[in-house]
Amino acid sequence: MEAMQTVGTPYEEVSAQWNSQQMLIGLLCSITVVTFNNLFELIVSAMTSYEMHRRWSEYRKHRLWKLLVFRYVNVSALFILRYFGEVPWFSCMATRMGLQAALLILTDLTVTNIYAIMYPLIWLHAPRKAILHV
Repeated sequence: MEAMQTVGTPYEEVSAQWNSQQMLIGLLCSITVVTFNNLFELIVSAMTSYEMHRRWSEYRKHRLWKLLVFRYVNVSALFILRYFGEVPWFSCMATRMGLQAALLILTDLTVTNIYAIMYPLIWLHAPRKAILHV
């Protein structure tokens, strides 16, 4: 007997392609958000260092609030753009937002861990200027 071959319907093929495109778009958006969050951390540190704080606790508090505002706006913009920037509208929004949140968390963890591993290695092999003691 001949085995019957199952041929996917055009809808299934388009759906599979749509899902892979959504995954790629979500991953690219997550990488962008994580990159900007790290960039914002540098900007916030520079901004806060120019302020004249009397105590270290004030410096930390002001830096934290600035960082929270920058990150909140960044992540909110991601979800707003992902929600309203998608066409066609027949896909499930809850699934798409859940996928985006999961990708954002995994990307953030991955980039943070890579940074934590690579930073000491780069610092160890960085050329140093000779310090002259007089």
